[in-house]
Amino acid sequence: MKNIVQLLSVFALPTFISALKCSVGGKCYGLADGDETKPNYSTKNCEDACVYFKCLVTDPAIFQVVVMEGAGCYEDFVNVCKWIPTKFKDEIEANLDNYSIVNETFIFQSCITTDNCATVSKMEDTVWNFCL
Repeated sequence: MKNIVQLLSVFALPTFISALKCSVGGKCYGLADGDETKPNYSTKNCEDACVYFKCLVTDPAIFQVVVMEGAGCYEDFVNVCKWIPTKFKDEIEANLDNYSIVNETFIFQSCITTDNCATVSKMEDTVWNFCL
């Protein structure tokens, strides 16, 4: 029994505690701002995937729709972009390891390949350079 516990601690435990280091942060801007500054990112560990997103949200301080650009873990996307239709959330969750979508109301990219992969690949792809 002792040998089984040792084997599990060597092989199984690291897979449960290993995580991706993902860029996390974001910024809001108005639909007509044209602000070209990039968000400042720090790093955090994500168990599921690294994500990058842009979505439309309502800013309660000014009662207007604004664009939120951000990165982090999948739960960050869910917590910020609350008005994404369920059919898209279900599709994203089913393909979270490597998924991207661009439509009229949001942009989303996820990956699990390397640390900070969502923000790195986002910067390499010109489709991300437009505002919603």
